[in-house]
Amino acid sequence: MKIEPKRLKELERAEAKLNALEAGGVDNWDNYDDSLEEYRAVNELEDVRLHAELYGGPLERIRVLEEQLLELRRASSLLGYVDGRVV
Repeated sequence: MKIEPKRLKELERAEAKLNALEAGGVDNWDNYDDSLEEYRAVNELEDVRLHAELYGGPLERIRVLEEQLLELRRASSLLGYVDGRVV
């Protein structure tokens, strides 16, 4: 896999920004965990899909995670959040 220099610089900047926010205590802010709930659900689903693709496996788990992610997105939109941002 090859990453273009521009994309690498974007990723490095994003990592530096995250590190600065975490050093400033962003993880203690109100709604921090709620904001990351969908992010974590998407990552878990991607991990399970990749594992199933590489090794075969838990297709039922993928279905369950997809349903959970859909419910999270519905709940977020009702609360005024889209992709972790207030709308």
